[in-house]
Amino acid sequence: MLQYRILGPPEVLRDGRAVPLPGLVPIRLLAILLLEPDRAVPMHRLIAGLWADDPPATARRQVQNKAALLRRALGADAITPAGDGYRAALRDAALDADDFHRALRDAKARNDTGDHAAALQHLRDGLDLWRGPALAGLTGPLFESGARRLEAARLDAVEQRIDLELALGDPPPVAELRELLDADPLRQRTAAQLMRALHATGRTPEALQVYRQVRTALADDLGLDPDARLQAVHTAILRADDTPAPPAPIPTAPELLPAPPAALAGRDDALADLDKALQLGNLATLSGPGGVGKTALALTWADRHRDRYPDGQLYIDLHGFDAGEPLPPRQALAQFLKALGQTDAADPDDLDDAVSTYRRLLSGRQVIVVLDNARDAAQIRPLLPRTPGSRTIVTSRNRLTGLEALDDARPVPLERLDTGASLDLLAATLGPETLTAATEAVRRLADLCGGLPLALRIAAANFTAQTRHDLAGFAAELAGADRLDALAIDGDPDAAVTAVFDNSLRALDASSRDALLRLGFVPGGGVRPGLAAAVTGLPPAEVERTLRRLETVHLLESPRSGRLRFHDLVAEYLRRRSTAELTAAQQDAIMDGACDWYAAHQYDLASEDYPEVERVFRAWRAHRPALRLAPVLARFTTLGQDVAEILALVESADREAARHGDADDRYRIAVALSHLHCMAGNPHSGADFARRAAAEVASLRDGDAEGRARGSLGATLGILGRLDEAEPLLREALAAAEAAGQPQQALGHLANLGVTHWYRARFTESEHAFDRAIALADELGDAAAAMESRTGLAILCLDTGRLDAAAARIAEVAAAADAAGSERFRIMALLWGGELHRLRGRYEDGIREATLALDMARESGRHPTAWSAQNVLADLLGDAGRPHAALDLLRLGRTERRQLAYVRSTRRDHLICKLRNGIGDFGMAADHGRRARAEFAEMPAPLWHARTLAALAESHRGLGEEETAADLDRRAELTFTELGCR
Repeated sequence: MLQYRILGPPEVLRDGRAVPLPGLVPIRLLAILLLEPDRAVPMHRLIAGLWADDPPATARRQVQNKAALLRRALGADAITPAGDGYRAALRDAALDADDFHRALRDAKARNDTGDHAAALQHLRDGLDLWRGPALAGLTGPLFESGARRLEAARLDAVEQRIDLELALGDPPPVAELRELLDADPLRQRTAAQLMRALHATGRTPEALQVYRQVRTALADDLGLDPDARLQAVHTAILRADDTPAPPAPIPTAPELLPAPPAALAGRDDALADLDKALQLGNLATLSGPGGVGKTALALTWADRHRDRYPDGQLYIDLHGFDAGEPLPPRQALAQFLKALGQTDAADPDDLDDAVSTYRRLLSGRQVIVVLDNARDAAQIRPLLPRTPGSRTIVTSRNRLTGLEALDDARPVPLERLDTGASLDLLAATLGPETLTAATEAVRRLADLCGGLPLALRIAAANFTAQTRHDLAGFAAELAGADRLDALAIDGDPDAAVTAVFDNSLRALDASSRDALLRLGFVPGGGVRPGLAAAVTGLPPAEVERTLRRLETVHLLESPRSGRLRFHDLVAEYLRRRSTAELTAAQQDAIMDGACDWYAAHQYDLASEDYPEVERVFRAWRAHRPALRLAPVLARFTTLGQDVAEILALVESADREAARHGDADDRYRIAVALSHLHCMAGNPHSGADFARRAAAEVASLRDGDAEGRARGSLGATLGILGRLDEAEPLLREALAAAEAAGQPQQALGHLANLGVTHWYRARFTESEHAFDRAIALADELGDAAAAMESRTGLAILCLDTGRLDAAAARIAEVAAAADAAGSERFRIMALLWGGELHRLRGRYEDGIREATLALDMARESGRHPTAWSAQNVLADLLGDAGRPHAALDLLRLGRTERRQLAYVRSTRRDHLICKLRNGIGDFGMAADHGRRARAEFAEMPAPLWHARTLAALAESHRGLGEEETAADLDRRAELTFTELGCR
């Protein structure tokens, strides 16, 4: 088990032994991740933490390289990719800072029940975890801020420990207290403890001297008097009273907190995060989009902990995102001062004087302050109490990172509710019996509200107020075109989801607002810098600033995946506003820019981007720019998306292209359809579309396009086994791609050439092509293409008897598939792992893996892969002595037979020949063998031709035709000898 330690110099232990860490930068990277354990830390924060304001040009690559070193040292499960950044996963690990905070919580729980001795032991256990200053040896703003937060918690724990020791009669720790007060001469709680300790040991004059020194320092540095508790200790000592008098009563304890909501569902983790933040410091910021429940969470936490703050609770709505102007700090202070009994200071003219009066009144008091709906840090800072015993919660749609940097604020981001929490909230408002009686309808209602608590509460209130529908009918009505209009309460303009979004939009500057509307016009919902530049026309630096601004005000959200996107309701709102406000020319320009960007970056897209591109295509399919998305959609099949679904979409694009497309559109769509038909197991149709692409491209006089068309036709002919025709086309396509500077196109042609050379028994050329493809794929960061070529190389090694090399390649594919979450290549690794077991004579292991591969391929609709899995499994069953079961597996109808009329079909004929020999049906075996022999000879595929000759020899020997059998054996052996494998 890994043990991470940051309460001192950072280090990692595994089972009690230190793990060597690979250099200072990886240690700094690990420390950043451990300051936010089990959370995705995005790349920009990692770069800022490592290099502050001076990152190198290669910062992103360096972070990725150092993360790889950490993963190698600690294990791939310890540091996991998360969006564009990383996460330190603590599922099977421990962190000393977490253990320390747990000890503090346990101490408080024991102390609250009166078990002071146990509370003291928990505090001592927690403090024993410290080995020196937190994050010792690491410099930089992020580390220093993190160390300050941890150190503040340590000092608070030390003071709690000393309070308990003094109360339980332990020897007063005078020397320790002097050291603490020397480090922070204004820390009044420490001063009070030192005074009590000195007085208890008979050193009363020294105790009084401590008081005088602290009083002078407070007056000189802060213009403040000692707080009530320190004064009480001083008074008790002057009276020679060993039990200090309680603090003097505070005249006014304001109670301004509004009532919290009756139901707060799904926020246990957020409440715990807020708890932790306010244990670490005095200030927490709750940030999130409008309607997500920030105020409800702040009020719930404050209400549950009001007993900790006996001197009062202050609350104010700062109107930071309302239709009017934000409340100025001076007016907010006037309300607070009035609540604190300063009636003559209700409207002070001097802000500095008001702040001073406010902080003097709160000095030494324990209050909780909730600053709700704040616009920015400038509005908040004058309202911060700056007193150790008080806590402040700020809610805002802005992230308020300035408060984190300068005021030690602890951020608590609030996200929308997941489905389970949404159901809990609806159950709490509608009644649990409603949830039980109409589970599906409630789930549908939760989905339509997008996890936004405001929307959920409005929907629940509207359902309760109406009588026309049951819950299923109400949900169906809400799912209509006017969902946003339905998420409003009649007669209350503030109780509407659109009102919240209107206020957020109103708060933006003109440039950010225009960019937001343009981004909102793109129906995909996903946002990335390149796409944003394409639709807004802004330069890259301005795009980055704009996206940061939109994310800061939570109009863009960044889920755990790290990808920017619009919340579903925000996206719907923006589509409505952008459609109404943007001109037709602006809308056309956005469609052109977005579709061009997707087409140009199709090889950078991952499988999880498919829903985004699909939504864009469906929404814009009647507009010509959307035709450029057909090849983009087709590529998603190589990433594991459903072939039949994408084929239907691209066929609809083909129909649109016939109406208003040009030759370039039609050629690209024909290439996409050729690929899709081959993926669907219809290579003859694929060849027809490849020929159509070649015909369309003839009029374009575009060498790159001609090369792509040749590559498409070459790949299809290769699948059909027409290798002599395929190879020159693929070579020409590769040369055209390289000449045009299209490495992604070259990558596909290299992989197809690798397969073609392999079947033609040009094994060295095949391996060279696959190696080049793998190197190029790794350079381009194309994980799917790299797995494809590694799979091809594994099959080549299996075919040529290099089983150890094959095992290594299969293991690489399996690991890469797991890392990428690719079901397609998990199936491939299982399938060819089964073949490896067959060749090693481990038939039962092979049958198990091949069966699993076949089931997974069938369930996911990957028909060509399923047919390959059938072949491997049948071969295994035959070698394991179960030929009848193998033959049952291979029975096909005519349609399947036509779909398999290429290499897989010919190999199946060879396999059936072997299996029929195994059951003594030599006549039928010979029929299949002769068909396979003719087709392998025509391709040509020498190794498989020789294997078929050997199987056919056994058939003729069984038929008593020994002379024919001997001739076939001789010819097979000649080929095996020439090729060096069999």
